[in-house]
Amino acid sequence: MMLLDSSVWVEHLTAGPRTAGKEGLFEHPESILVSAVNLYEVGRYVLRTSGQAVMEEVLLHMEECHVAPVDAQVGRLAIELATANGLHMADALIAATALLHGATLVTLDAELLALPGSREP
Repeated sequence: MMLLDSSVWVEHLTAGPRTAGKEGLFEHPESILVSAVNLYEVGRYVLRTSGQAVMEEVLLHMEECHVAPVDAQVGRLAIELATANGLHMADALIAATALLHGATLVTLDAELLALPGSREP
């Protein structure tokens, strides 16, 4: 299982060069983990740039994946990750979600790439 970070979703949705040729990452939603934080970050971005209708379509697509909530266990691990690695709240919550689910964190974020179990697309 892999958790696609918000940076990867946005790069894919905007046809950015860093995910060009990597469409296969998105082909099997059953093998993709999405943090509730990813839903927020990507949804907010799409709402600002493309409007409500497009945001709803994107979120419905993301919700075909396994959506993991932010719970106490995620929150506690996120505190540790943020403290040890200088991560912002959202990144710490996303990284904690990946770790707790045994998922590879696929990201374009340099701070997250420094964590074990993460990789670029």
